[in-house]
Amino acid sequence: MKYALLLIELPSSENIHEPEQQQRWQTFLNKISNSGTKIESVALHRQVLWQIPLESDLAFLSQCIAEATREKFGYRVLFLDEEPDWILSMKTKV
Repeated sequence: MKYALLLIELPSSENIHEPEQQQRWQTFLNKISNSGTKIESVALHRQVLWQIPLESDLAFLSQCIAEATREKFGYRVLFLDEEPDWILSMKTKV
């Protein structure tokens, strides 16, 4: 396995705007960004989805899972043998 896609599940949409839920999410983001783990090579595709190269950033994956568990966020991990080939939509000019 060379890459992992890590999806952190946000609280349900009906309560994500509650201050307590926002604080939990912000705490999670602060802990992983301040963990001292090398983040530069981790591509943040969406607020909740990271593409993580395992060779260089396995510690970041472990840290994210530990913090998600501590903050009681669900998560999913998909392991890949090759770097994903993302299909990007074209931006529309308005």
